[in-house]
Amino acid sequence: MEISFSEKPRFKAPVKVMRPNDSGGFTTEKFTAHFYVIDHEEQKALRDGAVDPDKEVLRAALCGWDGITEAETKQELGYTDARRDALLNVPYIAIGLAQAYFPSLSNGTTRRKN
Repeated sequence: MEISFSEKPRFKAPVKVMRPNDSGGFTTEKFTAHFYVIDHEEQKALRDGAVDPDKEVLRAALCGWDGITEAETKQELGYTDARRDALLNVPYIAIGLAQAYFPSLSNGTTRRKN
């Protein structure tokens, strides 16, 4: 049996976003995020002294996506660092990204701390 190794591994994961709607409930939206695997040492460095440690890790990890469109034109939005930062500033999108990324690193067995 073999194992495949990469210095900078990447993976894709489905992201579920619970967007608040005008009815007082939520609308479920989905897209696919592309992530780098951030190793333990880099995660520690990113988290040390950060105001929002998970957000800093996600900023380093998120490297692309499929299925995000511009609200008015419905055109697919390509990845840029500015768009990544804009997405991470929307709380319900950042929550969806965290729920996709962190469990993926541990085969879904690790729960995030509150």
